[in-house]
Amino acid sequence: IDSSPLLRREFVPKDLSDNKLGNIIETAIEQRLQSKEIANLVHEDILKRLFAEKDKDIHYRRNFKHSIQFKNSEKFPDYFLTTTNLSFSKILQNDYFSVACAKTEEDLEKYFMRNDVEYRWLLDNSIDLEEMFFNVSSVKVNDVELYNEMKVSDGCIEIKCYHPDLKSLVGKEVDFSISTKTYYPKSTHQLSVYIIEMTQGVDISFESDLENVEAVPIFSGKSKFPKISKLKNKISISTNKDEWVFPTSGVVFVY
Repeated sequence: IDSSPLLRREFVPKDLSDNKLGNIIETAIEQRLQSKEIANLVHEDILKRLFAEKDKDIHYRRNFKHSIQFKNSEKFPDYFLTTTNLSFSKILQNDYFSVACAKTEEDLEKYFMRNDVEYRWLLDNSIDLEEMFFNVSSVKVNDVELYNEMKVSDGCIEIKCYHPDLKSLVGKEVDFSISTKTYYPKSTHQLSVYIIEMTQGVDISFESDLENVEAVPIFSGKSKFPKISKLKNKISISTNKDEWVFPTSGVVFVY
């Protein structure tokens, strides 16, 4: 077995180091694609993100649906009253999870690598970090309404969502549902939605009374050109339920 050429083996020993496994993966891609440059690109830019910080417990989302709605606000006429609804299926990793909101991309980025954060929102710099400007209106796991607690820490809003029933669901696939209410400045003429985890099946929609709204999908994966559907006040981007979308994907709505 030890003298058998590596690429002819039907197994990979479990005691190989991370570096050795990385070399094997990159070499196998190079052999398959007959291109060292492309193999290096795939390994460094895609696979290393998936294996970030030696996390071997990789989870993914399924049936990802994210809807965003803009309405005019009488209370704050320079902003759109914004409601969001996010739902997906995923293995529950902890008996709680958090929703994060920040005013700068730098502050929000620190939540990207945390496995206990399931929703992130970038708040405009002109808006204060207060509950009246960003709050969770409903959060559920398998139709169980969760409790939530808000705190402001290091220039960010963190909302912890929890319930005693979650302990029995850790390690099982569950259905998440997160709804929020916030405000978005009218002076900004685009809205971005990012996908930062491996996701199977995506449906993202934007609804408003705005005219000439366009969607610019930036998808990484097999479905680089998802379906774009337009109704009178709504535009949607979707893939088939079994199609995978890689991290660093997203959609920019321009209006």
